[in-house]
Amino acid sequence: MSRENRIRNYNTGTPFNTADGLNAVVQEYEYTTFVKTIAKYLLDDTDRHEYLTQRRGKRTTQYCTTIMSFDIETSSLYVKDEKRVVPYIWQIAIQNYVFYGRHFADIVEMFNTLAEIFETDISRRIVIWVHNLPYEFQFIRKYFEWNDVFSLSERNVIKATTTNGIEFRCSLILSGMSLNDVANKGIKPGKVKKMVGDLDYSLVRHEKTPLTDEELRYCINDVLVVVEYITEQVNELYGDITKLPMTKTGAVRQEVRNATIRNPNKKKAFEYMDIIRKLTLEPMEYYALTQAFAGGFTHANPNYVEMILENVGSADIASAYPAVICSEKFPMGKGQNIIINNDYDKFNRLAETGLMVFKAGFKNIRAKHKFEHTLQYAKCFGKRRTKVDNNRVVSADALMTYMTSVDLEMLNEFYEYEHIAIADVWYYEKDYLPRELVLAVLDLYNKKTILKDTDELLLYNLKKSNLNSVYGMMVMSIIRELIEYSGRDENPYNVTTIRELSPEYDKAIDEYNKSRSRFLYYPWGVFVTAYARQRLQNFILMTREDHVYSDTDSDKFLNPDKHIKDIESFNKAIDIKNRQAAKELKIDLELYYPKTIKGVVKPIGYLELEETYNRFKTLGAKRYLVEVPDYKKGGSKIKLTCAGVNKEKGAEYIASKEEPFEFFRNYMHIPKDKSGKMNGTYIDKETEFDCVDYNGVKDHCIVKSGLHLESSPFTLSMDVTFLSFLNSIEERKHLWRV
Repeated sequence: MSRENRIRNYNTGTPFNTADGLNAVVQEYEYTTFVKTIAKYLLDDTDRHEYLTQRRGKRTTQYCTTIMSFDIETSSLYVKDEKRVVPYIWQIAIQNYVFYGRHFADIVEMFNTLAEIFETDISRRIVIWVHNLPYEFQFIRKYFEWNDVFSLSERNVIKATTTNGIEFRCSLILSGMSLNDVANKGIKPGKVKKMVGDLDYSLVRHEKTPLTDEELRYCINDVLVVVEYITEQVNELYGDITKLPMTKTGAVRQEVRNATIRNPNKKKAFEYMDIIRKLTLEPMEYYALTQAFAGGFTHANPNYVEMILENVGSADIASAYPAVICSEKFPMGKGQNIIINNDYDKFNRLAETGLMVFKAGFKNIRAKHKFEHTLQYAKCFGKRRTKVDNNRVVSADALMTYMTSVDLEMLNEFYEYEHIAIADVWYYEKDYLPRELVLAVLDLYNKKTILKDTDELLLYNLKKSNLNSVYGMMVMSIIRELIEYSGRDENPYNVTTIRELSPEYDKAIDEYNKSRSRFLYYPWGVFVTAYARQRLQNFILMTREDHVYSDTDSDKFLNPDKHIKDIESFNKAIDIKNRQAAKELKIDLELYYPKTIKGVVKPIGYLELEETYNRFKTLGAKRYLVEVPDYKKGGSKIKLTCAGVNKEKGAEYIASKEEPFEFFRNYMHIPKDKSGKMNGTYIDKETEFDCVDYNGVKDHCIVKSGLHLESSPFTLSMDVTFLSFLNSIEERKHLWRV
């Protein structure tokens, strides 16, 4: 019997009704109804499903264009003091047809039926999008036979394909947004009804627990939001489903690759490839680079930690990492291992002509300034008698660290030392990055800028994400853990770490060097962050004692009016760099100075005074509370940044206190239902138990595997060493601390 006739035989029923308030037809799962509905969809909606071919090397895979999304809801509970978890509803959206089921094991029949009707196999697939696939995979992994499971790290599954052609993909890692943000920012308004509030996850439910219409609609809405998001991504951004990247970084990777080694201008493409072929690494060179690599500078002036400050300015650098990519000089030659032998005149000459990565040892190093300490303690070794300020070195009798020549320039601004010893030097000729790469980054910046202050929120968020991803691609680790899914009951992942000075390590470097698809060079990324830190720290030297707090591309400081000229001076220096780069690379200078839709010029790399805080208080890196004017509602509002606490929920709780800024201090405690903090426990063994729901109804549950989640309280605890250092500062001895 032909596939079409077989489908027609299925289609012998009446379609079910559209759910009130949702742009979808919804039905509780039952096999016959499910088959009839999918058959009707295949017959009636022929314009929405076809198979497109994706070619990857010698391998071809066909993908169905039907957009589908799957989700589950679960309850975490304790049974006789043992952690247990129960799936109580699952739902699948096939375009705008939605089925939900209360018996979890029915997913096997449902997905196998889909595979049968769509006639899938390992080379002909349907894609099921799951928002946060690592979570759902832990529940479904024992129900199917897997052909391949791809993870970025242990248990971080982003793609999993069954042997009969059902390919699960993670929409969270593609969007980079929570489901709530996807609903409110990631899709066009009006396409899917936004659900207000949330399911009360504190209530224990199982498959026999009745769900209200509101709860059911909330569950259904979750899969419809994902379907609409993927549909918009396909129709408006990528063209077809085979071009959808696996991650948000994958999108910009394709865009930059097309501008460089796959440039339509073959001459430019070959010239770029010729440059990349010469930029190779040695195993020990890569080790030195990874040791020298550091992220953005995040730290607080210790003199102001715990103090409630007023009238604090906040200035941000516009696209800090892309800015240095487009206007600084980077390693543009193969690294040379140079022997210095204490010839510091030779070292200084090299520093003037090129860039270096090296190991440095310091004797009797001391900070020059009280307002900031920049050397990262955690990246130092061989330390003796070290004084530390919140992971930053204040002084040491001796220490060693890897760094770049750019870092040494800034270290000399902030520290003095009796002696420096330098070894393991890797020297690079420096120049601007290839013109085609700089143009690709400027194009992304221009597209983002043009969309700013418009209604095209979907496109703006994508371009902003793409722009920030360029740097991330540069420093993607060459040596990665090998993650293999074994499917065992316990420890279902085999994780192999590749050690330095091993055959696997050397092999990975060799493969990197020879890769025909490579269009970036790891040392570029190492110097991107070094230059960005240098720019931020230069501004700190301008604000000096008024400097309060810095984080990667922003700085907080007292007396903002007083430092307007410093901001102007900073931006004049950026102008010089932008103009020099544009002239030498023969790039239209206007690309460095795009305008928004309203005609406002947004120069890349400029420092802009964003807002002034009524009040500000920091307790160290990634811990600060601010009060800003509320222009919509009037008065003021509280904003929180504190590692381990949900920004919105934490701010709401702190704001409810009579004196929020007094409450925000060491040992501050936020109860579990207010912190937004969740702790997870993987349950890999099959569990069998009686579950009593919030109505008192008992159900006997058998759960093959799952992930137990529970809200967790948060208590802020400042490091004892940090507190001791703060107490040692004479100017702070009057402070009261609990």
